[in-house]
Amino acid sequence: MIEAYKKFWINYFNFKGRSSRSDYWWVVLVNTIIVLIISLFTFINSSVVQTIIQTIATIFSIAIFIPEISISVRRLHDINKSGWYYLIGLVPSFALSICESLLPEKNPILIVITLVALATTIFMIMLYCMPSVDKKNKYEKLKK
Repeated sequence: MIEAYKKFWINYFNFKGRSSRSDYWWVVLVNTIIVLIISLFTFINSSVVQTIIQTIATIFSIAIFIPEISISVRRLHDINKSGWYYLIGLVPSFALSICESLLPEKNPILIVITLVALATTIFMIMLYCMPSVDKKNKYEKLKK
């Protein structure tokens, strides 16, 4: 787990090559635990603490933004898929964020975009769960 997380930070801007299923999911687990720990402190009723926690959460979110995209792209490469598949999950989620602020709550368009975003999220999780391609693929030979 520690080795996978170190590789996550070392490969901050590396969009080439491959990342194993275990490397990907260890990073997801560690980042989720960190976010949960930060979230626990939001229950403290102090404006100073709230400001500090919000600042830490924002800094962490910005810090992991690029490496989370890069490990996702490398994970897709590991199953012999283009990194552009990442956009399959990103575009509907981005559209949903925009539409939520522009459209009324029960607008049919918003409901459709929400369902599309949910479906693409499930599809991407299925891709990330697929086993590695054990042979050399067009992205790089498998590193063990």
